[in-house]
Amino acid sequence: MVNAKHLTYGGLIFAITVIILGGYAIYNSSQNNLDNQTISGNFLHVEGDKVIDSSGNIIYLRGFNLGPLPFASIKNGNYTQDQVNQYNKAALDAFVAEDDIKNIKSMGGNVIRIHLDFFALENSPYNYNDEYLELYNKLAVESYKKGVYIIPASGAAQNSKQQDNIARYNGETYLYKDAEFRKRFIDAWGHIAKYLADNPGIAGYDILNEPEAPTKEDLHSVYSELISEIRKYDKNHIIILERQHFSNSDQFLFGGFYNDTNIMLSTHYYEDEALTGGTGEKYTNKEQLEQGITDFLSLEEAQGKPFFLGEFSAETKINGSTPEALRWTTDFIGIMKQKGVHFAYFPYKGIYAYWDYHDNGASRGLYQYTSAPNQSESIEQKINNLHTENLKEFFEIRNILENGFKD
Repeated sequence: MVNAKHLTYGGLIFAITVIILGGYAIYNSSQNNLDNQTISGNFLHVEGDKVIDSSGNIIYLRGFNLGPLPFASIKNGNYTQDQVNQYNKAALDAFVAEDDIKNIKSMGGNVIRIHLDFFALENSPYNYNDEYLELYNKLAVESYKKGVYIIPASGAAQNSKQQDNIARYNGETYLYKDAEFRKRFIDAWGHIAKYLADNPGIAGYDILNEPEAPTKEDLHSVYSELISEIRKYDKNHIIILERQHFSNSDQFLFGGFYNDTNIMLSTHYYEDEALTGGTGEKYTNKEQLEQGITDFLSLEEAQGKPFFLGEFSAETKINGSTPEALRWTTDFIGIMKQKGVHFAYFPYKGIYAYWDYHDNGASRGLYQYTSAPNQSESIEQKINNLHTENLKEFFEIRNILENGFKD
C-alpha cells in the first residue's frame, strides 16, 4: 500500500474502556461457527488461468479493499482480553457494516480485500487471539450470504515492534533475517488456515502484503514455507502471492515457481501526485498503460495463472476532482477487464487508518472525508467517524466502478 498513514497502536488502546462503557458486546463465536455449516461447500479454486466455483462457473473477482484498520492487542498494555476484543469488534463493525456489504454488492462488486493484522492476532509467540480471527470468520460468513467474498491479506507482521506493512523495522526485514520471527509468522498462517479452512466465504489468502525480500531466493523460501504450512490444514482456499515490491522488484517478481496449482498472483498499481509521476506531465496515453500491463502479464512467472490487481487507484480530490485521475481509473479498469484480470479498488473508504486527509484535499476512496478530522477526538468518536454515513460519497468514482464491475 502506498503512502498510508500508520497510526500507532499504543495511541489507540488507552480508550478501550470508553468503548466498553459505550455498550459494545462481543458476539457469540460458537453461533458463527454454526453459521459456517449453512454455507459449506462452494469453494473457489484455480483451474489454469481461471478462477472457478464448485459448479464450474468462471468467476471474476471485482470489488474493494477496505484498507488497513489499526486493531488493539493485549501487547499494547495492561488490558484484559475481553476489553481488547470488544474494542476490535466495535472498530470493525463501524468500518464495514451490513449496509456496506449490501452497497458493494449493489454496485456489482463480489469481493472485499481486508488486512488481517498479526499484531492483533498474536497475543504472544505461538499464542493467538481467536476472537480476533472470528471477526474475519463472521465477516466472511455474512458477506458470502450476500454474494461477496472476503480476502484476508496479511498487513503488519506480528513482531511487537513492527508497525508498517512490509515487515520492516528500522530498515531491518525481520521476516528474512530473524529465524524465530519467521517461524512465528509461518506458524500464525497455519493457525489462520486451520481456523478458516471450512469457510467458503473466503476467496483466498493474500499471505504477505507488499513483500520486500533481500533476494529472490529469500522470497521464494518464505513463500514455499508458507504454502507448505497452510496446506497442512487447508486444501481448499486459493493462495495469493504478491510480487516483490520496491527494491529490485523486476528481478525478484514472485520468487519463482511453486508446487501448488491453487495459486493466484497479485501486484499493486498506483498513480499519485495527480498522475504527474513527478514529471509534471498529465496522464494521456492509454496505449502506454496497456502496453505496460501486457508486458507484465507476458512474464514467464505469470503464465498459466490468474492475476489479481489487489490494490490500485489514482489520487483524487472529492472537492474539484482531478480529471486525469478519473480517466486513468476508467482506462485501467477497462484494460484489466479486457485481459481477464481480477481487481480490487483501493480503498472503499479513503481513511487509511482512522483518518487520512492530505493538505491539498486529495485523498482516495469511494467515501472520503471532505476536511481534516480533529485528531484530538476521543477514540469513541473516531470509531463513530468510521461509519459510512459520516463520509461523503465520491459519485464520479462510483459511476466508474459500477461500470467496471459489470461484465
